[in-house]
Amino acid sequence: MLSAYLCLNKIIKQLYKYNYTNLIGNPIKNRKLIHFSIINLIKHYKNIEKNISNHYVYLSDYKRLSSKIHYIFKYSCALTICTKMKLKTLKNTFKKYKKTLLS
Repeated sequence: MLSAYLCLNKIIKQLYKYNYTNLIGNPIKNRKLIHFSIINLIKHYKNIEKNISNHYVYLSDYKRLSSKIHYIFKYSCALTICTKMKLKTLKNTFKKYKKTLLS
């Protein structure tokens, strides 16, 4: 069985390639997605998160991996929305879009 740590490194490299994280796995804004509407942007992030999580569901420590993936996509989405809507801080972004980002 594969280790979640090895899978997470592989996932982070792919997410870096597509501008969702930096090299060490911290979420970043994705400027390529700023032209999406807010609804489509959130749907896009949730869909990718779901696809990645479903792919690695067989891992023994899946819960740890899926929570890290969720964290990356939630904050990358929030940072992208923050940039798109010129909200200046993540606090303002979560205040305005809390219900749709947290689910």
